[in-house]
Amino acid sequence: ILTEDLELPNMIIFLDADLDVLKRRIAKRNRSFEHQIEDSYLLNLKKDYLSFYETLKNEGANVILIDTSDLDFVQNESDYQLILNQIKPMIGDITYE
Repeated sequence: ILTEDLELPNMIIFLDADLDVLKRRIAKRNRSFEHQIEDSYLLNLKKDYLSFYETLKNEGANVILIDTSDLDFVQNESDYQLILNQIKPMIGDITYE
């Protein structure tokens, strides 16, 4: 009910990763409430997001799915640029002053 009237954003970016990578990233954040996350929960969440992505894509939404399993866009500038280069054609070359 709360989302019925919401418009979709102009673009949706899905960042995905393998289960082991997700678990390492979660552990690195070290948030107490995330310590008990089960593998099955993460796998179901990945499946649900992939299904949502496929639905949006099939409906013609401006979506992109990027596998970040082998990327560290937070610590590695070249990985960040790789992702940015995938997104730029969809959004144009926006510069901020």
